[in-house]
Amino acid sequence: MAKDADASPKIRVQSISKSFVVEGRAHLVLDGISFSVYDGEFVSIIGPSGCGKSTLLNIIAGLETPDSGAVLVEDEPAGQRLGHIGYMQQKDLLLPWRTV
Repeated sequence: MAKDADASPKIRVQSISKSFVVEGRAHLVLDGISFSVYDGEFVSIIGPSGCGKSTLLNIIAGLETPDSGAVLVEDEPAGQRLGHIGYMQQKDLLLPWRTV
């Protein structure tokens, strides 16, 4: 899909880094991740278990904060958009006893 030269991205991820401390050791899970998503684009995040996919989605949704970098959603910091952003993982685990 061709994008308008003047269009700003709906989501802008800028140099995101995130680490977690496990058993006294820091584990870097995201390091300098940057990308933009424009209106009408479809984006997939793929990778092996434990590579930071869910962490990245949680940061975009404003549920976690990055150690460095920024996320803008419609030109506002992601943390200010709580309640306006959601996502569903491929395997839903929230209510495993429920069926469609």
